[in-house]
Amino acid sequence: MKLKQTVDKKIFPKELENQAINLLVYGQLIDKLKDDGTITQEFFYIHEDIPFFLQYYDVKKQIKIHTIDLLKIDFITAQIQDSKKYKLDPNTMLFILLQKNQYTLSFKNKQIRDLWWQGLNYFIDYSQEYIIKPYGYILAQRLFQQCDPDGDSVLDKKEIAIFTQNLKTMNPLVDIQKLLQIYQINPEYLEFKEFYEIISKLLHKDELLGIYKQYSEKLIKQDNLPPDLNFNQFQEKVFSVENSIFDPEKEQIDDMDQTLSNYYINSSHNTYLTANQLTGTSSVNAYVQAIKKGYCWDGADGKPIIYHGYTMTTKILFEDVIIAINKFAFIYSSYPMILSLELHCSVKQQEVLGEIMRKYFGDQLYVIQEEMQYLPSPNQLKRKILVKSTGTLEEFNNIIRGHKIKSTHVSPRASVMYDQIITFEEEPDAQFIPQTERKQRYNNLNLKKNLNYNKAVIHQYVRGNVQEDFDRPMDQMEMVLTKQSNVKHSPKFISCLTLFNTPFNFNVSSIWNISSLSEDKILQLFKKKELDICQFLTKQLVRVYPGGHRVDSSNYDPMPSFVVGAQIVALNFQTNDINMLINLSKFQENGNIQSGYVLKPQYLRQGTKIPSDFQEVAMLLKIRVISCSKLNLISQESINPYIEICVKGNPIDEDQNFPFKSKTVMKNAINPFYDETAEFDIYDIEQAMIIFQVFDYQMKTHLLGWYGISLNCMREGYRVVRLRGQDLEYMEDTYILVHIQKQLK
Repeated sequence: MKLKQTVDKKIFPKELENQAINLLVYGQLIDKLKDDGTITQEFFYIHEDIPFFLQYYDVKKQIKIHTIDLLKIDFITAQIQDSKKYKLDPNTMLFILLQKNQYTLSFKNKQIRDLWWQGLNYFIDYSQEYIIKPYGYILAQRLFQQCDPDGDSVLDKKEIAIFTQNLKTMNPLVDIQKLLQIYQINPEYLEFKEFYEIISKLLHKDELLGIYKQYSEKLIKQDNLPPDLNFNQFQEKVFSVENSIFDPEKEQIDDMDQTLSNYYINSSHNTYLTANQLTGTSSVNAYVQAIKKGYCWDGADGKPIIYHGYTMTTKILFEDVIIAINKFAFIYSSYPMILSLELHCSVKQQEVLGEIMRKYFGDQLYVIQEEMQYLPSPNQLKRKILVKSTGTLEEFNNIIRGHKIKSTHVSPRASVMYDQIITFEEEPDAQFIPQTERKQRYNNLNLKKNLNYNKAVIHQYVRGNVQEDFDRPMDQMEMVLTKQSNVKHSPKFISCLTLFNTPFNFNVSSIWNISSLSEDKILQLFKKKELDICQFLTKQLVRVYPGGHRVDSSNYDPMPSFVVGAQIVALNFQTNDINMLINLSKFQENGNIQSGYVLKPQYLRQGTKIPSDFQEVAMLLKIRVISCSKLNLISQESINPYIEICVKGNPIDEDQNFPFKSKTVMKNAINPFYDETAEFDIYDIEQAMIIFQVFDYQMKTHLLGWYGISLNCMREGYRVVRLRGQDLEYMEDTYILVHIQKQLK
C-alpha cells in the first residue's frame, strides 16, 4: 500500500508552500490531546538530517524527544469526530493516525492548522522519494537518531561509547576501534556519514560470497542488471523487498466474482476497544483501524452509545463511529464492509440508529434483492455496507412491501450472552457446560433491565472452566431461552439490515441468515459433523467469535475455522499475538491484505472434499535457513538468537510435522549464521501456512521477530523473509536469508 493512497490529501495554495515548509523546519507550538482528554503543549519540528522524522517534545518538561515516522502514517484528516472526548473547535483540529497510534492536535486557528498540514504533506511526499537509498541507509539513519538523544546531529564521545558498547554486546567479535582507524574517524566526534560507513561494514554478509559467484550471472540476465554487478550491489539486491519470499503476483487482487460465501472475510471482534474487554478504552480510532463492527447499547440523552456491557470500558457515541466508518470504509479497499451490531437498545433508540445509518451511509447501504439463490459477489457489492444484526427477513420484507410491523420474537432456542447474541444448534453437552441453578443469574435485575425481554422459562448454562460465582462484571454465561420472548424492533432499523442473526441450524432457509458460533462450538462441529458443516458453509455465512473467557482480549487459533470453511473469523485486532499473525498472513493471499477477501480452496467451495480426506503427502517443502540480519543493533543485553519454523493448516499437516528449531548462535544479533535445513511433508497445500519465529535463547519468551506466509504465496530460490516486530509491523532491513525448494509428490 502506498502512502499517497491513504493520506487525506487536501488541496493547498501552491504559493504558500515555502511558508508551510518553514513552519515544519523551524518548528511550531501545538496542543496535543491525550486519550484521557488532557492537553499538553508540544513543540513539533522536522529532524535536521532525517526528513522523514517529525519530532516533538513537551515544552514544560523538555526531558524527552519523541519521534513520528512519516513513512508509517496511515491518515491525516480533520474529519474524525469523537464528541464524548473532545469539545474543541473542529476547524482547528487535525488527526494523524498511524497503524498502532494516533495523534490529536489542536492549533491556534484554522489558518495555522492548514499551513502546518500543507508542510507536513510536503515532507511526506519528499520522504517517499528519499527512501530509495542503498541497503542499510535508512536503518543507519534510524539508529543514528536513537544514538543521538539530544538531537544535535552529532554523536559526542559519550554517545559513541554507548553505541560501541551496545554493538560489542550484540557481537563481541565486532572491533569498533579498528573500524574507526580504517575510516580515519575521530573517536570523539561522529557525524552521520562516518556512522553509515561503520554500519555498512557491519552489515556485510560474507555468506553471500558463494551465492554471488554461483548466481550473479543468472541474476544479471534474469533482472536485466548491469553486467558489472559487484558484490555490494548483489547484496543490496538480495536483501531487498523485491527479493522477498512473498510472491508479488499475490499483491494483485484475484477472482472477486463468486458468491460471498466462497470467501474468507477479514473480521475484527470488539472493534471499539483498544485494550482488554474489562477496563479497556473505547475509541473511534479503533474503528478506523479495523473498520468492522461494534456493540450498541442504550445511552443517555437519547443518543446510542457503544461499549462493552457490564464492564468499566469507556463509551463512545454511535454517530461518531458511523461518521468515521463513512469516511474511511473504502479507503483501503472498495470491497464490501460488513458492520455487525449487537442490539441492546430500546425501540425508540433503534429508530435513532436507523436514521443515523441512513443519513451517513445513504446509497452505500445494500438493499436485499429478491429471489436470489446465492449471495452476491464482492465485485457486485463494491462500495456497499452490509449491516448485520438481530431481526428477521420476514420483518424486512413486510417493511419493504409496506405492511404493518408487529412486535417480533426471538426465535426459540436463541441464546443470549452478556456481551453478544449467540446461538446453539442443540443443548450443550452436560460435561462441557453444566446446568446451574436458575437463581444464579435470572434474578440479576440489571441483566433483566438491559436485555429487554418479558418473563420466560429459562435454563442456564455456564462454561465448566468459569467459576459459578457471578458477582464479577465480566463473567460470561449463556442463557438458552426455551420459550419465545418478546423483543420489539424498529422498522427504521430493520430496513437498514442485510444479514439477519439466526440460531445455527443445518436447515436454514435463507441466504441472508447468518449464524454465530463460539470458537469451542466450531471445533465441536469440526470433530463431530465435519461433512455437514463443510457442506453447510458452501452456501451459508457463519461468524466465529472468541470464547467468553477471553476477558484479556486474547485470540484463539483461527486456523481450524479457516480449514473447515467458516467465512467470518472474528479476532481481537487490538491484540498482537501469533493468532493475529496467522490471520494477517491468511489475508495477504489476495491483494496483500488490502482486499479483505480471500477465495476459499476449491474443494471447500464445491463441497467435493473435506479436510480429513487429505491422507497422502502432496509436497515436500525444504527450507534452508542460512542467516539473519540486524535482529537488534541497540540493546543493553547480549542476544543469543535461534529460529523456529512450524506448519499451520489442516490438522494432518500440523500433526505430522514437528516444529523445526535451529541451533543457537551465541551473542550475535547483527548477522548470526546457521546454514541448516528444515523439511516438511505437506498434505493440504492450499491450507498450509509457514510460521517463522526468532527467539532469544536466554529469554525464551523474548520474541525478536516473526513472519507468516501461506504456502501458495511462497517463492522458491534464495529469498529473504522480512521479519515483523511484536507489533506486527515490518522491521527495517531485518531478514532471514533462506533457500526454498518445493517438490510435488
